[in-house]
Amino acid sequence: MFSLLLVAIIFGSTFVQSTFFPDPKSCNKFYIQEGSSTPILTSCPKALHFNPVKLICEDPSLAKCKAENCDFKAEYIYEPHPCSSGSFVFVARTPQKCEPFKYWNSIQKQCVY
Repeated sequence: MFSLLLVAIIFGSTFVQSTFFPDPKSCNKFYIQEGSSTPILTSCPKALHFNPVKLICEDPSLAKCKAENCDFKAEYIYEPHPCSSGSFVFVARTPQKCEPFKYWNSIQKQCVY
């Protein structure tokens, strides 16, 4: 099994923090950001996918990538108001986007790096 380990870069005695972000539209691409510089789009070696948990490129069966490639249709939901039987709540289910280089964390219920 082949994996590519991604490591932080050290220049002289100064440590530069590297951050890795998955590309939401491609399983074999990811971004590398050195410190506060502009993130750079990078690709895994052929046939490997980026694993955002382990921060490595590895076999697709291990990376378990879920790239966004769907035809989501917005829905409208009507719910009873929890405090008033004469009222209701109207919710439009429309896709929302995280800020650049962040992704949605379902556990934290927010966009995170």
